[in-house]
Amino acid sequence: MFADLAEQSELETGRRSEGILAAAITFAKKSVQGLGVLMASFVLTLAQFPKGVSVDDVSDQAIWDLGAYFVPIVTAIYLVMIGALTSYKLSKEDFEENLRRLQDRTITEHRQ
Repeated sequence: MFADLAEQSELETGRRSEGILAAAITFAKKSVQGLGVLMASFVLTLAQFPKGVSVDDVSDQAIWDLGAYFVPIVTAIYLVMIGALTSYKLSKEDFEENLRRLQDRTITEHRQ
């Protein structure tokens, strides 16, 4: 998808943007990692999961509460992700058309 987006971006803006796209991907990864730690802490706090105890001392209710918060939150995150992916409408034919248009543009620019 990264290469497809680079070609699409070039058609829309007239310039190559691989560096910006790579930076955006890296930023998104780091943001997700940070938000993941934050969300895990939030869910553990919400479930009142005990700190500093052995596995045997964790109550069944704490485990149940952890799952009761974790499953809906993870499901919601996946649904948002699926929604975002369904908005990606670039088919193989569209990509090939983008490449053809870029090649035509390059040929036209070299003739001038």
